[in-house]
Amino acid sequence: MSNCDLPVPKTFVVPKESPDADEQLDAPLKDLGSRLWVKPRTGFAGIGSEEWQLKDGKYRKSDEPWLKAIEVLRHLRAKADLEKCDQLVQERLTNHPSLEELSNGALCVLRAVTISTPNGDPLLVLAYMDLPCGEANKSSEGVVVDVDIDNGWLLGARLHRDMDVDITFHPDTGKTISGCCIPDWSNCKTLLQRAHRQIQGADCLAWDLGFTSNDPVILEANAGFCLDEFQRLKQRPVGQTILGPAPADLLEHRDLLE
Repeated sequence: MSNCDLPVPKTFVVPKESPDADEQLDAPLKDLGSRLWVKPRTGFAGIGSEEWQLKDGKYRKSDEPWLKAIEVLRHLRAKADLEKCDQLVQERLTNHPSLEELSNGALCVLRAVTISTPNGDPLLVLAYMDLPCGEANKSSEGVVVDVDIDNGWLLGARLHRDMDVDITFHPDTGKTISGCCIPDWSNCKTLLQRAHRQIQGADCLAWDLGFTSNDPVILEANAGFCLDEFQRLKQRPVGQTILGPAPADLLEHRDLLE
């Protein structure tokens, strides 16, 4: 997506079944800064992701031993081969100041769904935000919050592990969740429309975005995605939302979308 002039994290790929080329990957690893985020290309809900920190020229994840860059790369190549999946290595982003009290320090992530329309203008139809809490270092294990797509306000919140329980305050910081606003929301919606236009042939996409002290950043785009969080937050089937009529409408006007 960086080739499309879209804001994305600095990233490089450790491919599966790659030849010995550690020396070629050493330089880009150092370019990603002091904290790294590693995830499988085809991962789901943060499964298989790793956080690494750099100090005094060595890297460590969790409480494991410190490793040289070449050792980290060998670990990632072995991980890619074992999981039969390319590993994406990215700079670890930090939250926009207005979101710091809605997190345990890990990145808050927006999940937003856009669809193509017959007139060619992508439309944002659903959104929720993941807020990390507790010991989790990824947002998908924390609090999930409904988002007003018109203005970016946070609405009702629930725990990922128990979607039947309403949450008023962030479990770690005590910050009231409802009424907070996602920063730079207008720019975010414009970015989502612009990004959707770059994906040829995609009628419906789910995007993950982070919000830093600069602009919104696109973390990934997904053609296949889960609707469970949307339905449980809104307490109704997704077919009763604006997304419901979309598939039939898209099929009816398919000639306009090709």
